[in-house]
Amino acid sequence: MENKFSVGKTIIIFIGGKVIKEYRLKSIKPVYKDKVGELILEYYKSLISNNIPVPKLIEYKDLIFVSDHHGKNIIELAGNNIEEFYEHNKPIFYDALKIIKTAKENKLYLDPHIKNFTIYDTKIYYVDIFPPYCQKYLEILLKSNPDQKKRIMENYKIFSPKMIPHHFLADLLSVFNNEEIIKDLAEKMIEMNIIDYLDMDKVKKIMEIDRLRKSPDNDKYDLL
Repeated sequence: MENKFSVGKTIIIFIGGKVIKEYRLKSIKPVYKDKVGELILEYYKSLISNNIPVPKLIEYKDLIFVSDHHGKNIIELAGNNIEEFYEHNKPIFYDALKIIKTAKENKLYLDPHIKNFTIYDTKIYYVDIFPPYCQKYLEILLKSNPDQKKRIMENYKIFSPKMIPHHFLADLLSVFNNEEIIKDLAEKMIEMNIIDYLDMDKVKKIMEIDRLRKSPDNDKYDLL
């Protein structure tokens, strides 16, 4: 059994081929807890209906969701040598791009951080269903933090269909600090008609917004 926290302070427990996630609300009023649980389930179903490969949900109650454990994420698999891992596993990254393309084409919001993609039996999965990005969740977030509308909207925008391709590149650059891999993947994105060109200004802007969002000084502005 392994127990750890995600960046968003979600409690994650791995046991018996299952992963148990208990989601914590940081900036949303407790009165909305049940509604957020409903929205997580709706978001999960929307990913499935739009052909985003996600682990099977086994059971859920309140903000505790249990699903099949579908392998390690790409950060764990890459270890300390991203260059070698990337060179020998480009199809994995290309499969992640297919998920991003599908999300963009179907107007889905999602968090394209590389840690949210796992590999199980040579197949890639997207494993992040919280926050449940949708209009209703955004409304709850704004109602809970009426004085932070500008900050919230700035954060929320980078998870939008239009932004997730460059958000994916921004997170990769932030984690691995390798511009050559970013440029190579951008070329593949162009080939796949996901983006028209690599916009490094957009990549760096997303990196800065994300850095501020995760800063302890801005913790209450996070989308949780």
